[in-house]
Amino acid sequence: MPWCPNCKTEYREGIEKCADCGSTLVKSLNEEERVEESCSLLFGDKKHVKMIEEHLLAEGFTSAFSVKTDRKKGESREEGAENYELFVSASEREGAVRCAAEFMRNTNPQAMEAARNPDSPRVMTKKSEPAKEFKTAKEKKSELKASGIMLLAFGIAGIVFMVLVILGVVPLRFSGFNAIIAYSIMGIFFGALFVSGIMSFVSLKKMGNADDEESKKLKEIDEWCALNLTKEIVEQTIPGDVSEDEQLYFERFDYMKATISKAFPEMGDDYAEYITEKKYSEYFE
Repeated sequence: MPWCPNCKTEYREGIEKCADCGSTLVKSLNEEERVEESCSLLFGDKKHVKMIEEHLLAEGFTSAFSVKTDRKKGESREEGAENYELFVSASEREGAVRCAAEFMRNTNPQAMEAARNPDSPRVMTKKSEPAKEFKTAKEKKSELKASGIMLLAFGIAGIVFMVLVILGVVPLRFSGFNAIIAYSIMGIFFGALFVSGIMSFVSLKKMGNADDEESKKLKEIDEWCALNLTKEIVEQTIPGDVSEDEQLYFERFDYMKATISKAFPEMGDDYAEYITEKKYSEYFE
């Protein structure tokens, strides 16, 4: 019979969710049996794993739970530190992997270090927010151009429509005070669209050759990675006992991003993450 891991309530066969808390039901409350029927997501220092576990639970991955493990994370494990392993159900595994990876990338590095090292100075940080999708200069210019054309088109079409109404071509009649209000509102609205379209093209002109400069920078980074951050170099940094795909992803991504950021400190965090994802896909997908 299935059980709720949170409420400890037993349910009849066929029910998958707890009626009280919404948790995914498990076949047994026994820790060893739960581990056997679940999928390993990652392992590491207790506070690090617990932080990710709490985030997954808050995001609705109710099957997430962690247990103490004797597994060691290569040479990075501190003397006397407790290691924990995080598990989720097979049905939630794919979504949990993406959610955990996103959380690890977005979490303030200082807060992550404080979690890994209890003796480090406590750092007060703001709650992490969802990462904004990074856009290249070429993509920004393309979107700005498209929005400018759309705004101009609507603005011009609206002004033409208003003129046709005033001339009586369009059978839409306003009189007296109502006419003043209606034409004022339409004039302001369509005029604002037209001006916004013009401003979009002004901004587009100010961007100049930003996409060409960015292309040169990407070429420079590619050339640097070809010598200093090859697939083989990345693989050599992974502890020998790491085998799960999720753990490999975290280890590789963190190392690649840190290395690229150090070599090109002028780039922002979002740009460094974009480059890392690009190179990771090139190497491992």
